[in-house]
Amino acid sequence: MTTAGDVTFTGTEIYPISSGPVSNAYASITSSLFLIQATGPNSVVSFASNGQAPYMPLSAGGAVQIIAPTINQGGVLLAPLGQITFGDPNNPAGTRVINLLPGSITSVSAAGTLIPYGAPLGNTDWIYGYDNSGTPNTISAPPAKTISFYGRALTVAGASGGAATAHIDESGGGDLYGAQFVSGAGGSVDTLDGTQTFAVLPSLGNRYAPRDPQMQLSDPAQTTSAPVALQVGQQVYLSGIPGLPAGTYTLLPGHYALLPGAYKVTVAENLRHRPPELCTA
Repeated sequence: MTTAGDVTFTGTEIYPISSGPVSNAYASITSSLFLIQATGPNSVVSFASNGQAPYMPLSAGGAVQIIAPTINQGGVLLAPLGQITFGDPNNPAGTRVINLLPGSITSVSAAGTLIPYGAPLGNTDWIYGYDNSGTPNTISAPPAKTISFYGRALTVAGASGGAATAHIDESGGGDLYGAQFVSGAGGSVDTLDGTQTFAVLPSLGNRYAPRDPQMQLSDPAQTTSAPVALQVGQQVYLSGIPGLPAGTYTLLPGHYALLPGAYKVTVAENLRHRPPELCTA
């Protein structure tokens, strides 16, 4: 994203989606780096909170870089198990000042959350998807976790006006997980595959769904498989399920049902032509 003027991002939290790690990228995987650049001589990039309580997104390995003469970070900027870069390492003088404002949170911690990322392959490899020829993209190490500052000046604000001190968090905690289906005596078909197979995660509730290009596939082991039939913000009302309070839940691709506490949701055959948010289970 590039502008010659100013730009302000306001939200509960700002974070990049999961995708191939920058430090181990392959030609077939889109780089996870999301670049925000303001090129005007006095341009300002700002982040602000909307006042809602932040939560840990199911995103991992993403990266965001902000380049501008002035950067005001007053919101919640997250890249769980990923990278946040302020300024340009090749031109640090191009950023005059980076301000971490009172109440801001800048974090690459996963904060104890279990996040889907890639998958095991066989007994020895960990992969993130396949290239266009079907060759697995092997990951040699977990994504790097860093917060970097490149500029002439950095201000980290203390508590002010009832807002807490600016918080920078590179703490440990949390984990990545991946799943591999192996055909055998227990079955020959992965029942979580399919364009009409979904999941709900009670801890997510009706918040926005995570975005992971691999998890969006109806069969993550096949790069040419169709995406799961979900639109942004689709939800479902569920009731009468033991252990699950009646309510509205955000629909996720089926393989999120492997997360602890999650539920698999399928659309009955006679309801296949109705949108998922109109179905109950």
